[in-house]
Amino acid sequence: KDQRAGSEGPLAIITSIALRGVPKKKHSVVLLVPIPNLATLESSISIAKHHQAEGLFLFDATYGKLVQSLHTNILPKDLVAMPYFLLATLRGNDEELLRKQQLSLSKALGTTENIYTLETHKAEKLSSSSFLHSLFKDYTKGTQAIATSCEGIIVGHHVYADCIKALDEQASKSGRLYTISGYAGSGHISLNTSFDIQSVSYETDLQDYREAMFAIVASYKGGISAVSGDGLERTAALNTVYNESTRDVFKRIKEAWDPVSIFNPSKKQSISKDYLIRHVTRNLDYLITS
Repeated sequence: KDQRAGSEGPLAIITSIALRGVPKKKHSVVLLVPIPNLATLESSISIAKHHQAEGLFLFDATYGKLVQSLHTNILPKDLVAMPYFLLATLRGNDEELLRKQQLSLSKALGTTENIYTLETHKAEKLSSSSFLHSLFKDYTKGTQAIATSCEGIIVGHHVYADCIKALDEQASKSGRLYTISGYAGSGHISLNTSFDIQSVSYETDLQDYREAMFAIVASYKGGISAVSGDGLERTAALNTVYNESTRDVFKRIKEAWDPVSIFNPSKKQSISKDYLIRHVTRNLDYLITS
């Protein structure tokens, strides 16, 4: 009842909507939790959820190093070296109860010594995709563009850590700068990778990389989330992560809502790989101008 089927394009026409507001809690604290290895990630997420933590945002050591090198006032200067970190936000109206909740969560995670606190506005910046994009741009001095096609990955919680490990291993073979982050509480993974937009093989490199990554996602029965929008970026991945019958449903919904293809023409349906390569836009804003 009341479910909507997405068509990777025009989804529905909303004629009315009702919103139920929740009073904003007065106080919050953000914990920065080092994750020593991916084997402990699933349990850490489960513990954080059990303690009613929100906004569970994961980022890897490379992301952390980029932040520390370009923005020295965001992460703690004495941050321990770990492969991953998890941001967990606790909220409440009673400061004393919130402190007890913070201590309880820290103890449940097995340590209180290496868990840091972070100002809310810093945590919000860290979890912003636009901030990450600016890190890549600044670090590479505008010579590299960040590929956003793998920002929208979604997998089940039980395979979340395993999928991250597989993506990490594949990305490391490329020799490119990349980071792994995502909203861990929702099974979201964002794999951001830099590509030389001045390279003659930029378009094909991008397509080959995307296909390899979404083949891994498919092996873990994952899908595509709507982070950063889709456009043509993830069209090639539809055949990888959705079977023919599901894609046929997408097509029939599209045809029912938009029989003459007014909305997003030449997107998602019946698009060849050659078409995608020809229509990849090079982000010239990332080029150094003399």
